[in-house]
Amino acid sequence: MEDLCHYTGVSLRTLQRSFVEYFQASPSEFIRARRLNAVRQGLLAAASPHHTVTHIANNSGFTHLGRFSVNYRKHFGESPRETLAKRAPRWPGPVWTG
Repeated sequence: MEDLCHYTGVSLRTLQRSFVEYFQASPSEFIRARRLNAVRQGLLAAASPHHTVTHIANNSGFTHLGRFSVNYRKHFGESPRETLAKRAPRWPGPVWTG
């Protein structure tokens, strides 16, 4: 935030007020929502059993998985595990019957 304030030439409080006015969320809420959306996309696109909720959440910067799960459920109305179960089935590729 300090770097952003320095770059834009405004105080921290001005940046926060402007953020809330424009995005209807504080900077930290906005960043959390972006990260939660990235996790959701990762869960829905998971193609491998190695792509677990933990793996995808950690890759998006979430380190406290309990807090992450609570925030995820509040944001999407379902658990990360439920989202992972919805992922699109993968086409196994060509089947040769030759």
